Order: sequence, then C-alpha cells, then structure tokens
Amino acid sequence: MRIEISSSGIRMTNVPDKEGLSDERVYYVYEWYIKEDGRVFYIGKGKNNRYKQDKNSFFMDVKQAFDCDVRFVEKGLTEYEALVLEEELFARRESDGHVLTNINTPNTSGVFGTPVDYEYMTTPQVEVTRIDQEYFGIEQKKFDKISIDALLKTYIYKMTCYGLGNLYFKNEEKEFIQQQICEKRINELSQEVKDFIESRGGRLYRSKAKSIKSIIIYGGLLHDSYQQYKDEGLEVYHLIDVLKYIREH
Repeated sequence: MRIEISSSGIRMTNVPDKEGLSDERVYYVYEWYIKEDGRVFYIGKGKNNRYKQDKNSFFMDVKQAFDCDVRFVEKGLTEYEALVLEEELFARRESDGHVLTNINTPNTSGVFGTPVDYEYMTTPQVEVTRIDQEYFGIEQKKFDKISIDALLKTYIYKMTCYGLGNLYFKNEEKEFIQQQICEKRINELSQEVKDFIESRGGRLYRSKAKSIKSIIIYGGLLHDSYQQYKDEGLEVYHLIDVLKYIREH
C-alpha cells in the first residue's frame, strides 16, 4: 500500500511502480456478476485461466448461492495497466452500489465496512459483513440472553485484545490502550466470572470441552462464527453481559 498524489487528489493504492512488472500484453481485467440482477460481486486481474479459479470464502458463498457468470472488462493489457484498471473498477462499481467480495479494495468500503467503534462497557452486536447484508439479508443481532444453567458450564474464548481498549477502559481522549494492559484487565474480569460460577457449583473451563453449554466472547464476533457456535448447541454470551448479570445477582 502506498500513497499516490496526482492532480485529482490523494489516494491509497496497492499498485506498485511499473519497474519489475511484466510488459507483456497478456493480462486482462474481469468481473463476476449475478445473472438475475447484474450485481457485480468480484473484480480481478490475471492471465491465462486465472478468471476461472475460485477465490476467498466470501466469493464462494455468493457464487454458490446464485446463478453467476464472469465477463472480461478489457484484454491485452500489461501487468501495470491491468492493476490500475482493476483498482479503478473497484471504486467505479462501489460507487454504482455494487458490494464486492474482494478482501483488498483500496479506496472502497471493503467486505467489513466501517470498523466498530466500541463504547465503554457497552455490549457490541454480533457483526455481519457487507456481504451478509447485501446478498443474504442478514442483519446485526444481540448476543444471547444469560441463562444461569448454561453459564455454569462455560468457556471464555481467548482472542487478541487489540482494539478493545475503549470497551474496557474509560478513555474520553481515545488514547491507545496497550494490548498488555487490556489483557490484564480481561484476566481480572475473567477471574470475577470464575469466582461467581464456582461459588454456585459451576465450572469455567480452560478449553472448549464437550460438556460446555455456553461460550463467552470479550471482543467482537462475526455472524458466521456466532451461527457456528449456535449450530454446536451453545449459548453465545458477551463478557460485558455476563458481568452485568453477575453484579445484578
């Protein structure tokens, strides 16, 4: 990723300098679309049979759910020309309202859209990608309501604390909270949960054992992961909801 300055303004780009790129005019830019309504869901560049190859999981979800086809936007390009056109097409299609399954799309919204802005001790919602919303009609939902029976056999899912500072610290100036400090805070809160559960004859498991009835998340969670846990028969709680439940009981 680099910054490119031109007469039209400043933009971020993934396109490298021409040096080192192929001058052979064997490259093309292509796009996958849904036949029924023409929605474009993937843009790429390549040569030979690259356009036929499967892409990421978001691409595969859409491709398998709809009747789709692929078309060439332009052929006979150098590698640099193809990269430039590919990026320009990202912005053009997004501007026209198409939602792309490409992971890396400079100057566009991307699969995940705007990052979640956490608020102090406020439970976030289960997140959905722009793909979930656009193609499958999935909306954000709340974490599950606490059931004491499921809470007494639970497991806290270990994840990175990066970016969670605002969730667990009062930080009006939005200063960066180091991950080590955040981890220490999570450990303290986890101990509070453990003490509560054990005082009522339950168990906080160290790993995802077969006998657990719920799982506790302390950061964000995508809908696909939420649904996977539900399919496994688990209740899915957020640590903040669990702490509020504990303090009320």
